[in-house]
Amino acid sequence: MVRFLSTINPVRQGGLGMDMQSTAHEKLADLGYANGWGGKAPDIVRACRASKHSCKATDLGRCLTEWRCEICGYKYKVDSSG
Repeated sequence: MVRFLSTINPVRQGGLGMDMQSTAHEKLADLGYANGWGGKAPDIVRACRASKHSCKATDLGRCLTEWRCEICGYKYKVDSSG
């Protein structure tokens, strides 16, 4: 499932083809796991949030989500397993 996150109006949408996802992921800088950021997001993520871009979240597993902004050119994962 693919989710779109906007600080103003979250929208959920599904059905993005795997080929489209693979192509988009290859161009994005991988910021690793947000769990290891020590509570402070990288500058690119903070600037993206300040610009209120609509970031996409893709569920990769039961407790694993990948967030990405194709405008800013980054992606990162969040492990919510505890």
